[in-house]
Parts: sequence; structure tokens; C-alpha cells
Amino acid sequence: GEAMEFLTSTTARLVEAHGDGANEPNVYISSHVTLLKLVEGDLDFVKRAITEGDKEALEALRAPDPSVSAAFHYVASRYYKVREQYGEFY
Repeated sequence: GEAMEFLTSTTARLVEAHGDGANEPNVYISSHVTLLKLVEGDLDFVKRAITEGDKEALEALRAPDPSVSAAFHYVASRYYKVREQYGEFY
């Protein structure tokens, strides 16, 4: 929807303007895209994001802002709650 389009266009503009300097905001935005996918019910996308894509991007950041880490971990916790994988949730 509109939110997804806005977020993806924002990411593209950040990369265009800042290149590698946009890595941290991109992880933050990507986490929110993943949250939207979770709300839409695209669990396969979300699983890939929290176990590969977003996770690897977050781990590649040297010292991410706490808000970036929190966004990622919030989405992961919501996914595990939906999947009823409570051991991973906590």
C-alpha cells in the first residue's frame, strides 16, 4: 500500500543521496517494511528478513543506534509471537 511505497521510495532516496552512509537508516526503514509485511501476513518474507536480510544488515553496523536495534527486535518478537514460538519470543 501507500506506506510500503513511501518507505521503499525513502530508502531509494537515502541511498542515492548518502550511499553507504544510509546503512543505518535503511535497516531502520527495512524493519518497518518487514513489520508491514507481518501485518499483511507474509510470514515467509518476515522470516527471511529476521533470520537473514535485516539481521545481517543490523549485524554489519558497527555501533547501531538503539532505535535501530529496537525496531529490528520488535519485529522479530512480533513474528515469534504470531508463530507461537515462545522460546524465541522471549
